[in-house]
Amino acid sequence: MESVQKLFRKELKVEVQTKLIGKTLYVSFEIENLVSKNFDLPKEVIEKLEDAMISISRISLSTDAEIDFTVIQAEDPTWGVQTNIIRRMKDLKGLMYWGISKQDFDERLVLETEKIVKSDSYQWHDITLPEYMARIVASRISLGSRANPFLSVLLGIEKMRAQIQPESKELIFTVEGASDISLSSTSSVSMELLRDTIKEQMSQVEKKYPVLDQRIQTSPLRDPDWVTKVIVNNSEGKPLFEIPREEWLTIQTNKKQESKRRKK
Repeated sequence: MESVQKLFRKELKVEVQTKLIGKTLYVSFEIENLVSKNFDLPKEVIEKLEDAMISISRISLSTDAEIDFTVIQAEDPTWGVQTNIIRRMKDLKGLMYWGISKQDFDERLVLETEKIVKSDSYQWHDITLPEYMARIVASRISLGSRANPFLSVLLGIEKMRAQIQPESKELIFTVEGASDISLSSTSSVSMELLRDTIKEQMSQVEKKYPVLDQRIQTSPLRDPDWVTKVIVNNSEGKPLFEIPREEWLTIQTNKKQESKRRKK
């Protein structure tokens, strides 16, 4: 990993901590003024993060080591927050060889902002594809709510975190900003909108990664290799609602049927 440190020292003028865990390459470094007073990413920070993504991609493509995922952790010790940027190398290669579009590639990015946690080697671990898919869903909904304050109010959330349970095949989303479900019509509408949003995102992400077992190229995700249900909790861990897998599979089925009708 010394070559990673040298490249980042040369290209970005930063000292980094890096480690390859399984097939996941982590690079962590500090960056001042990561967020502005309005909690936005300043232009110069965005440029540095883009440079970091280019550098880690170059390393991953040129090394003999097998790398499935790259993780950039940019930390701001002043604010006590960090931004995580996660990419899947097969998606990058898919873009390079015209297997997927630029828009599709961008939709597969995981961008997270969280408090800095200095324990267990920054909680670094080998990321699996199911975990990555779950974090894409949480990332897209979190980004949507932050970018659109109106949507944030409607959904009743400020941020969403994902935790997958491989043994039980359950995906737990924890939403920050969601209060306990009340009997008011406004709360009911918000919960229904959040439910529909999660189902739509689950359907879209599952469509992007139709095969979890790469050894069986013709086997679609029609069994519980991914998850059997989604559990949504509020920030206190209180369950808000559950979504069985059949509900987002229905979205895919309906879209296919609609597509067939249009072709006729």
